[in-house]
Amino acid sequence: MRLTPWSSLSRVDSPFVLDTIEKAIRHLIRSAIVAVLCLLFAGCGQLAETPAAPATAPTSQVPQALLDKLTAAHEQHRSASGFDFPWTNLEEHIRQQPNQRVLIVGIGSLLNLESAAEDIQGVNEEEFFPVVAVGAKRLFNYLIPGSVLEELGGNPQPDERAALNMVATGRSNDWFNGRILSVAVQDLDGLRKREHGYHLRPVTSIRWDSPTDEPFLAYVLCAEDEVVEGRQVIDNTIEPNPAYVEICLTGASSVSQEFGAMFLDTSYLADGKTSLRTWLATHPLPIADESPSSP
Repeated sequence: MRLTPWSSLSRVDSPFVLDTIEKAIRHLIRSAIVAVLCLLFAGCGQLAETPAAPATAPTSQVPQALLDKLTAAHEQHRSASGFDFPWTNLEEHIRQQPNQRVLIVGIGSLLNLESAAEDIQGVNEEEFFPVVAVGAKRLFNYLIPGSVLEELGGNPQPDERAALNMVATGRSNDWFNGRILSVAVQDLDGLRKREHGYHLRPVTSIRWDSPTDEPFLAYVLCAEDEVVEGRQVIDNTIEPNPAYVEICLTGASSVSQEFGAMFLDTSYLADGKTSLRTWLATHPLPIADESPSSP
């Protein structure tokens, strides 16, 4: 927000000054309301201000025994092959599977059941189970195309055009949460259009709601090339789009408040260091009465 310097104001009772003061007061009141709401949710891991997140994901939210289990299994999955966009031979791979499905970890808007159902047939709550996975890091550096920005709506700043992306690191200390999508051959055309430029890279996953289960191989969407088929898909100078963040956070929080908190702490800006939780402390989502899409 750009404020006019006080030194340039000749009369304190001029309409311009009064309008500036009124806008400033309204902004302060709005910020105060959001701050109070954030504090109220702090105990539940919601949008509370916290110190800047470390470069690697925090380990306090997931039992160490579970991370150790994932790490051991991840050693067996390191050599698994992925699929470069547009996922050539993926149809053949799916048909060779016993259930003719491929498992993909939804990490952004695909955390949201309503959003995922737009492109994946037959997705349901039972199969759409939450997981913790290792081997990649979640970043806001995927450039949302203009047509999708219009669909998202709101009044974002010019640089608030980032959707989520995954960077495949192969490291077991890079962990994140998501929801499993069981994708059939007939879903691929719609998914290719939706997830333009994303490669599929292997990660090791385990059910969040059943940690005694064995870890399993799944795939995550990773955009690695700045330009794909003439369209820019990566931009490390942009920031999260608020309407997109709401869709993702609604999906993660629908599992549990703890799962939503984990999403905040394992999602980072393009610098790989600033967590989404930290960013939201200074970029609060729109208040409900100002945006129909606000929760």
